[in-house]
Amino acid sequence: PDEANLAYGAALIGFDPPMITLSPDGRWLVYVGRDGSGSRLYRHDLTRFERAQPIAGTEGAIYSFFAPVGNTLGFFTNDRLKRVSLFGDDLQTLTAVRTPTRAVWLADNTIVFGEREGTIVGRVPAAGGEKEQSPRFSATMSDVLPDGRRVLASRWAPGVSRDWGDIVLIDLESGRAETLIERGYDARYLPTGHLLFARAGSLLAIAFDLASGEVSGEAVTVVSDVGTDSMFAQTQVTVASDGTLAYIPGGERALGRLAWVDRNGAEGRLEVSPRLYGVLDLSPEDRRLAVQVGDVEDYVWIFDLDRREGRILQGARPGGWPSWSSSGRLLAFVRPNEEGDATDVMLSDMARTADPVELIELDAFQASAGGWSPDDRSLAILDWNEMRVGVHSVGPEGQPCPFGRAGRSAWR
Repeated sequence: PDEANLAYGAALIGFDPPMITLSPDGRWLVYVGRDGSGSRLYRHDLTRFERAQPIAGTEGAIYSFFAPVGNTLGFFTNDRLKRVSLFGDDLQTLTAVRTPTRAVWLADNTIVFGEREGTIVGRVPAAGGEKEQSPRFSATMSDVLPDGRRVLASRWAPGVSRDWGDIVLIDLESGRAETLIERGYDARYLPTGHLLFARAGSLLAIAFDLASGEVSGEAVTVVSDVGTDSMFAQTQVTVASDGTLAYIPGGERALGRLAWVDRNGAEGRLEVSPRLYGVLDLSPEDRRLAVQVGDVEDYVWIFDLDRREGRILQGARPGGWPSWSSSGRLLAFVRPNEEGDATDVMLSDMARTADPVELIELDAFQASAGGWSPDDRSLAILDWNEMRVGVHSVGPEGQPCPFGRAGRSAWR
């Protein structure tokens, strides 16, 4: 209905998990909608010509999923996992969650779900009880196999787009991750013996053997123009057990433009092409914009706001996470090393034309440059793998120095 459109932006994690789900028999479509009071779940009977109806007790919902049998739903708010009947009865809070993304209600009546943006897998009885959690891993959970022991996940790519990442199968007991598909994200298991996954704004399917955990043959396109978000490995699609597939159209939602918004809310766009823009940073004098642009190899792009022209930063392809120093003379960024298993933190002197120098190599698949001290002598560095922050000292004229005065790493 017009008064309850899809609730884009209801999730506070910065991206939208799938907002639609089908019942196993394909009869009911449930979606996350928004009215004047906020988001909630709405049910629609696909066998009848009736308007979608709100489900009582689901205020604040951001994602939902069906039980394997019956008309019972599980759903997330931004900080809780709950269950409710399709008609709003038997509401129950199961557990607190932190930045949740996906969940699967298994046949053994347990719910397996992803939190911390899908990097930790939790498990809780569907009737309520104590929550269990897995260790954190460097991927985003997308689905759970029927055995409840193995999960499909989208492994982080060095750049902005997960189109260049891999789909992995993670054994929760051993912690072992095996690559199933290169170049793709958000895989779902289908009872037909296939994996459904996203790549370049389309849904593809490939044969998958549940027992061996291996794919075979070539992937084929199922449908194009699907609502996808390659930056956060999300697709707006749902599949019922009877084979019905529903999706929200719209293509790549991560594509965008650059715009100004002043303190009064007035907007103004920069005359640049739509691209997959990542982290950006405005120089202290408000004249230069450093932006990470998603591509086959991400790069740092410098846009001169006075001249209205841009250029790729010398030596910053591949590269990303730009951060201007307090004076505006230095620009830090990160890039993957040649083997792709570590991250180099680099420094460019914007007053020179020389190649950037390496500050430090981190034994981390994901890291980023943070803020600078006022004197341009210290740079904060974020290690996303270990979830820690370090401070790196920068010597005279941009020369690298050891961590801290004592030459040790200063991690927190």
